Amino acid sequence: MSSAKEELDRTLEDIDIPEKLLRRNPTVDPVEQNTLYRLVMKNPERWVIGENTAEYSYDKLMRITQQLNQVFKFTKDDEYGIDPPNRETKHGALEPIVVVANQWLRGETYKSMIDSRQANVGDENLSKCIRTILDLVNDDVRFILVKYYGMLVDMLEESDYEMGKWASNFDQMLEMGSMNFGELRLMSKGVDRSVALQLRIPPNVDDVEDFLETRRGKLPEFFTRHLESQGVL
Repeated sequence: MSSAKEELDRTLEDIDIPEKLLRRNPTVDPVEQNTLYRLVMKNPERWVIGENTAEYSYDKLMRITQQLNQVFKFTKDDEYGIDPPNRETKHGALEPIVVVANQWLRGETYKSMIDSRQANVGDENLSKCIRTILDLVNDDVRFILVKYYGMLVDMLEESDYEMGKWASNFDQMLEMGSMNFGELRLMSKGVDRSVALQLRIPPNVDDVEDFLETRRGKLPEFFTRHLESQGVL
């Protein structure tokens, strides 16, 4: 017991990551968190997915997700020979998770994602396809990826990299399924994602409530009732 404690103490002595960051993710191995922290501090630009929607791309999302998976090994990635015995994700491979994460971020509907999977995965019937998309979105993207990207955002904020609003909110975008701040604002107030997306909020709108108020008479009645029930109108 004493030797185990001494080994733990030595391990903790080698950890650079601030304790406040470790406390935010108590269920994640602190040594692995420290590994990511050191990598981010050494070269923060390598971990930034973009500073706006125009800079974002599927390839960047894939690259950084693979980098995170090389540290935490939360799912299988044949390209890097990673096949953890206890993967965290419901889906068994990284690429399909990133494909759906990209669709989710870009504001695609569930129907669009299901149609896309049906067109590209020939051996799944509709029922199986629906279940797979729901698992990918709700478990693998909105829980697993959000956890690790949230950790990454926290570390980037500790680095000397000057993060803008877009990059510092990336984990929130990944959770809610949009890169439009107006849509995110509505969803944070309880507006259903499908309604927020269909409202087609321009990306340059600063006050989404005022914008919608000026268009109240042009909105479909269902949208108006829903927005009123959430205190937006």
